[in-house]
Parts: sequence; C-alpha cells; structure tokens
Amino acid sequence: DYDGFVSLLGFKNQVVGTIAGQSKSELIKLFQQKAPEWTISKDEIEDCKECEFRYMCCSDNFPIHEKEKWNLRDKCNYDPITNVWTNLSHE
Repeated sequence: DYDGFVSLLGFKNQVVGTIAGQSKSELIKLFQQKAPEWTISKDEIEDCKECEFRYMCCSDNFPIHEKEKWNLRDKCNYDPITNVWTNLSHE
C-alpha cells in the first residue's frame, strides 16, 4: 500500500511485512508461511488440473484447501470437461 505495507491479495487487514522492514527474500518466506496457497500451482488444484488453459490462466480466483484437496474458492467461468465458457456475472 501507500505506506509500504505488504498484504495478501484480498486480505488487506493481514499485513505480511513492509518493503522498508524486510528484504525481498524475507517477504517471500513470510508469504509462504502465512499463505501456502500462493505456492500452489494450477496442476495441484482439482478444478484446474484438467484445464487446457491452466498454464496461461490469469484468474485471481483464490485456492482453498478442503478435504485434503485444493479447489477454487469461486466457480470458474470455464468448464474444461464440456469446453464451455459461461458468463457468471449474468446468472
């Protein structure tokens, strides 16, 4: 933010550190400790692992860990099984 505080995407009240107080490598370690989902690849997310767009996906859909698996917090606009895109904003 403006004051140099670094927080997790979508969690502005969860400050990880400051750009003035930590080195880049220290901030990365803090992120990995506070938010392991930031190190998860699309290959490890159940909703994404079969998707042909997983390596170029730029979605900010946050992964969550449930029942020993990683899934997306919100439904994706694309179904890789049917190859159909949906516009979720009009449902």
